[in-house]
Amino acid sequence: MKKLRLLLQTFWNSAFTLSYYHTVAKAPFRFSLKFFLVLSLFTGLILTTLISWTVFPKLTTFVTRLNTRITALYPGDLVIEIKDGKLTTNQTEPIRFPLPYELFMETPPAISDQKQLYLVTVDTHKKPSDYRESQSIVFITSETITIGESAEGDSYRVYPLKDFEDILINRDKITSGLVSLKPFLGTLPYLAVFLIAVIFVFILPTTRIIFLLFISIIDLFNFMRFIK
Repeated sequence: MKKLRLLLQTFWNSAFTLSYYHTVAKAPFRFSLKFFLVLSLFTGLILTTLISWTVFPKLTTFVTRLNTRITALYPGDLVIEIKDGKLTTNQTEPIRFPLPYELFMETPPAISDQKQLYLVTVDTHKKPSDYRESQSIVFITSETITIGESAEGDSYRVYPLKDFEDILINRDKITSGLVSLKPFLGTLPYLAVFLIAVIFVFILPTTRIIFLLFISIIDLFNFMRFIK
């Protein structure tokens, strides 16, 4: 109980009493290290709580929308087949999949065709060089998959379909794949909170310690050179 009281008092002084840092500067290294770790722990927990308070409900809503609406984004009668490095479809092309704004917001914005950004476009009559005109993140032709590397579309990477295994894609397979992903999707908000905690409670304090140690070694080295 005494140690807990001392811990809380130390944290209070470090947060609200500026002159307390003069005391810390004169304290032994072991105490200063404990002070730094405890302060980093409390700061990390507070930041984790504040960020998670905002992120967790949004991720929960996103997962709910994803589970209920994702299958409707894929046309029920669309069949895409990759066989021997060639892609074919059973629909009139181009086939476009707009960015699913409805998964991120309750009322998606109205966007004109000229400003629309597509998640995927399938057009077996085009070439990878038509990527920019496709207004897509992923552009699929009869023999290639092209993925953008810049927001402007000036840079992209082309992957030959011959490097992929033969596959048949329809709504049934999409639905089946989503069913297998549902257990993971349910843990996504909790996983996000865990990653936030790891970053703010462990990674950032550790990085600061390593950085400060590195600076101290450099200062010590320069000081030793100076006194020689």
